[in-house]
Amino acid sequence: MNMLTLKNIDPNVNEARPNIPAVKPRRYVLPINSESKKVDENLVSLKNTTASAIKNQKGEIFCYFEELFDVISELPRINYSLNGKSYRYFYSISSPEGTIDPNKVIKFDLQKKEVQTFSEEGKSVSEPVFVVRPNSVDEDDGVVLFSILDDEHPQKVSLVLLDGKSFKELGRADFDANGTVPNDFHGLFIAKKDQVHLY
Repeated sequence: MNMLTLKNIDPNVNEARPNIPAVKPRRYVLPINSESKKVDENLVSLKNTTASAIKNQKGEIFCYFEELFDVISELPRINYSLNGKSYRYFYSISSPEGTIDPNKVIKFDLQKKEVQTFSEEGKSVSEPVFVVRPNSVDEDDGVVLFSILDDEHPQKVSLVLLDGKSFKELGRADFDANGTVPNDFHGLFIAKKDQVHLY
């Protein structure tokens, strides 16, 4: 995100700064109650992860990540009813390597190690927001909301709804703004009586 500070803005940012780091999803596991653990022993006992945490002779703990997917990914979101709990899916945006223009929304399946992608040629996307279906049972039962901007016509905007399970488009609202709409990164959905998002 440092690329977007005013001092670094350049109209040809993608050409001028080709060495933008590729951010990929990683998992760190932070051990709790490690006092009784042995030195040089992996403190992570969770299944289905290669992340590790090792305590050294000084009692310091070093955490080592598991790279979850070899896919560029920013601004991950989950079903927030599982905030602080185990979850299987997350949703994020992705940009072509070396650019800062997000053009894909991706659903990641941590269990199957699979991804589903939504993109349209010549369009930029915003951070996806998962909205859970009332009384749902499955974690991905809901919709994924995000906006799309037309790269050639910056006054054209769409709000897209994808099915949380199939990742197929359910609908969209297209409109023309009175002026240029800047690319946004963040998205937020607040339901009535939503306690999760009351900051």
